[in-house]
Amino acid sequence: MKLLLLDDDPDITGYVTRLLGADGHQVDATSLGCDALFLGKCTSYDAMIFDRQLPDCDGLDVLRELRSVGVPTPVMILSSLGAHGDRSEARAAGAADYLLKPFTGAEFLARIQCLGRARRPGVVDAPIMVADLEIDRRAGEVRRSGLSIALSSQEYRILEFLAKHAGQVVTKSMILERVFGIYFAPASNVVESYMNRLRSKIEGGARCPIIRPIRNIGYSIELAN
Repeated sequence: MKLLLLDDDPDITGYVTRLLGADGHQVDATSLGCDALFLGKCTSYDAMIFDRQLPDCDGLDVLRELRSVGVPTPVMILSSLGAHGDRSEARAAGAADYLLKPFTGAEFLARIQCLGRARRPGVVDAPIMVADLEIDRRAGEVRRSGLSIALSSQEYRILEFLAKHAGQVVTKSMILERVFGIYFAPASNVVESYMNRLRSKIEGGARCPIIRPIRNIGYSIELAN
């Protein structure tokens, strides 16, 4: 993917640029909001990553200006400002994601993959098919090998979120944020509890596993059995 990075911390910029480059992405980096605004308007990016506290502005100001001129590129805010109000403000400005500093490389890359998928959305109500698993979003039903599976509303939302990013790693914190709206719960086992029940329902009996746990990171739905 082609990405724009706006951050004035040289250590963060260097680390993120190397991390993304090693993962096969092309990165344009700048430390000034005015430069990011110019590049964002004139260049087609798959996703953008903005810090907030910059020498010449708040990264949200750049985001708002880009949205005002019709630039739809998904933006991740990468910031040390972690209050719930900061995240809400970013969402209201048009941010697709918000990752708190410090962060791990695995978490960052997983979120970037999801941003790239958001750039190419499919039909909202189209069924999601992964191997023999079908999620009928019009009816809110789940079937595997043609057999209906009864899920709670939260289990359904978790499964749908995983399936939208099939073949990618979805971290536990992403599930907490996107499904439960919880931003700070480092000691919580809510994700594990729901995932245990979900996997039991989806993979019960002699069926082949389709949801793969990634140790200390999160989960992934496999693209094939």
